[in-house]
Amino acid sequence: TMQIVDLQYLPDSVHLVYDSDEFINIAHNIFIDSSSARLYAMAVYSEKTFNRTAGVRILSLENPQKPRFLGDYVTQSDCHDAFVRNDTVYLNMATEGLKVFDFANPEAPKELDHLFFYPGIGYNHSGWLNEEGTVYAFADETPTSPVKICDASALPDIKVLSTVKAPPDSSMVHNLIIKGNLMYVSYYNEGLYVYDISDPKQPRRYAYYDTYLDSNCRSFCGAWGVYPLLPSGKILVS
Repeated sequence: TMQIVDLQYLPDSVHLVYDSDEFINIAHNIFIDSSSARLYAMAVYSEKTFNRTAGVRILSLENPQKPRFLGDYVTQSDCHDAFVRNDTVYLNMATEGLKVFDFANPEAPKELDHLFFYPGIGYNHSGWLNEEGTVYAFADETPTSPVKICDASALPDIKVLSTVKAPPDSSMVHNLIIKGNLMYVSYYNEGLYVYDISDPKQPRRYAYYDTYLDSNCRSFCGAWGVYPLLPSGKILVS
């Protein structure tokens, strides 16, 4: 099911206000665009048949207790993740690279850009837009593939300005978030790396913290995700 929880009474209590499979049985990820009160769910499947029903499913959360279906964007390949702001949707399309859409009309989305050839192309996994909307960074879930830092100020002409990756060369990124001039990146085996992207053409390593020191790791032992957006300034690493 999809569940919606009312957190306004924390720390005393929480309230489950919606719990239903009406719109979503299974999905890979969701992103909420707070500017338009819309929820975007990626890789939505039917639980009974396990057939994909939508690459992206869009719901209105204007009334969180009664979500409303707005539309589906059906894709031929995986739509793995997304970043959305003001109806502009950056879609991480796995083996089909990065696509950017205008979803102002969910029933008729308009493709703004498609970045298919870029350094370290692999399984396009996740990305994040800075607060000014000028820099977008994304990562491929592929060993040796660097993080791509892009000029997003002139859509539909997004360009890769620079790349950066943690040592060793086999490092693999899972997720990243930009806050201010810093880009926080979770690496599978290398843990957390933070890069200063105040000059997006020349990123530099700002800090790092290895979350798994054992050298015998054979799979995903470092960091799965990072969240640096808490009001306290504390960084959560999973």
